[in-house]
Formats: sequence, C-alpha cells, structure tokens
Amino acid sequence: MPNEVRWVHEEPQVRHAFSLCQIVDAGTADQWYDLLGVVRVPVDRLAADKLRD
Repeated sequence: MPNEVRWVHEEPQVRHAFSLCQIVDAGTADQWYDLLGVVRVPVDRLAADKLRD
C-alpha cells in the first residue's frame, strides 16, 4: 500500500537463504513486495562456501 510503513524485526544473520515474495500491483507506481517466507539453506560444515546436498 502506498505510504505504508512496515517494521521488520531484526532477524539473526543467515549465511544462505531463499525468500519468496509476492509482487502486489505489479507494473504500477504503487508496486510493493510482500515477503511470504524464507527458507534457510544449510552449508557444508567442512566448506563454508558450499551448500549441503
């Protein structure tokens, strides 16, 4: 919604995650995003730069 302020509580820092957002009023001047969910992806403990299978 236009001029809407939404406070987001600070989340713990996540190394890797996927977020799913819905675009509301896409293609208009009032376009905004609604965060639907976040899925954390575990990393390989032996190699922090790689994701686990």
